[in-house]
Amino acid sequence: MKKLYLLLDDWDNDRNFVGGELELLRAKYDVTILCDSAVGNRLPGVRYIIYKEPSMTKMLLGVLKLISDTDAWRELIRASKYRSQVSAGVRARISEVLRFYIKADLFRVFMYKEGCFEDGALYYSYWNFRKCYAVTHEISKFKNSRIISRIHGYDLYDEQLPSGYQPFKISMDAALDKLIFVSEHGMEYYLNKYGRKGSKYELRLLGTKRHDDTETYERREEMTIVSCSRIDECKRVGRIVEALSLIKKVNVRWVHFGDGVLGDEVRKLAGELLKKNPCVKYEFRGSVPNTEIHDFYRSEMIDAFITSSMSEGNPVSVMEAMSYGIPVIAPSICNFPNMIAGCGIMVSDKCLPSEIAGVIEDLREMPLEKITELRMKARLLWEKNYDAMSNSRRFVEEVLEPLERKI
Repeated sequence: MKKLYLLLDDWDNDRNFVGGELELLRAKYDVTILCDSAVGNRLPGVRYIIYKEPSMTKMLLGVLKLISDTDAWRELIRASKYRSQVSAGVRARISEVLRFYIKADLFRVFMYKEGCFEDGALYYSYWNFRKCYAVTHEISKFKNSRIISRIHGYDLYDEQLPSGYQPFKISMDAALDKLIFVSEHGMEYYLNKYGRKGSKYELRLLGTKRHDDTETYERREEMTIVSCSRIDECKRVGRIVEALSLIKKVNVRWVHFGDGVLGDEVRKLAGELLKKNPCVKYEFRGSVPNTEIHDFYRSEMIDAFITSSMSEGNPVSVMEAMSYGIPVIAPSICNFPNMIAGCGIMVSDKCLPSEIAGVIEDLREMPLEKITELRMKARLLWEKNYDAMSNSRRFVEEVLEPLERKI
């Protein structure tokens, strides 16, 4: 069996995304996963190598490697001249490049230490970020080895990084054999931004596990609305809180799954705004296993899923909701107009609280036949585009296997 190295961030989080593919990959390849942690259940027959980020002292030593690397200098010059829509400034972009390079280089050293660079291997980076750069920086030294990378949201869009700059994209692109996009908008954004074209670039959608747990919709006195995301600046969960504070015409129960750096701030905001509104109940469930979210979808009658993100790829959380026939409320940013066409409700890209509140109240007044139609279309669109096993099988057969034959 040929060697396949799968580069992930965190196994316990990323397995929710890569699970369908991995079932097929481990039957065909000798799979080694390199990731930052793997606390949860590990798959049999797969080798896991856990990377622990080195101390600050070792990171500072990484500067010595940077000084002698012409690719790093080219990127620093590029970052200094770059004009970003994010008002972070040159210093922030330079810091992003330095941090990115040093962390990637330390991971590169770790891979050599673990014997993970070899001739005739296939490397699959699930994210187009530091681990990917570590491999693209070295792969030309190894005969008949190939590398493929997916690219999503935080590793693609400028606004998803505080610096407003995605480092080393041109360098990685030059060394990649395939770059796989998870959304139409993301592919168009990248190709236009970097002036690229060719067969190297492909669109391959992700998906979620098939189930048959959709129920006949029943309108109840209290609406149940769910959101599922990190709580940070990009996800704008505070907008949902502000919107719910404006609700006057309907009773709403809002449940949020996920946490993050702004979690305390948003929970405090909810305490200040929502406790004053007798129409709204709310729950912050925090970061929970993915199975718990699915159990909730199966056991509850959910009226809508809501996201207020300012930037996204093709979020799995939305796919999961669609698989249960749940209508999605989303801002008209990135790929959402394509993703939920005909089965959701769009608000403007600004995602104003008044807009969200209006949509929720309108959804309550919508004729039952129309809601039933939205829910049916959500499930049908999921079956067409986001069935994980179907998408994974096509990805392995149509992308990985042809690339493997070139080794």
